[in-house]
Amino acid sequence: MSGPAYSFGLGSHTFSATATDVAGNTGSGQTTFTVVVTFDSLANLVDRFSTNDDVTAGLIDKLAAAATAKNAKTRTNALNAFENQVRAQSGKALTVAQAQLLIELAEALK
Repeated sequence: MSGPAYSFGLGSHTFSATATDVAGNTGSGQTTFTVVVTFDSLANLVDRFSTNDDVTAGLIDKLAAAATAKNAKTRTNALNAFENQVRAQSGKALTVAQAQLLIELAEALK
């Protein structure tokens, strides 16, 4: 199992595997990992997803404003502006699935 962190969803995940070699020896292992969102990781996804440089810059500026906000209300307002721009770019500079993911992750930062 492999994939980008965002494909696993936010929260804790456990991955288990068992393997058997040609001699019949079996081994198994398990690991747990947690997927979290930060302003920087969300900005990285915007940069990766967006097909329009101006849209990318506008979204990243809104995330930067949210990250440096002096209080929760200002942060929420900046994230709401981010989400509104993402919605406006759904099906344009962003696919519908990418837009939905970015909004979900932005909500987790509120």
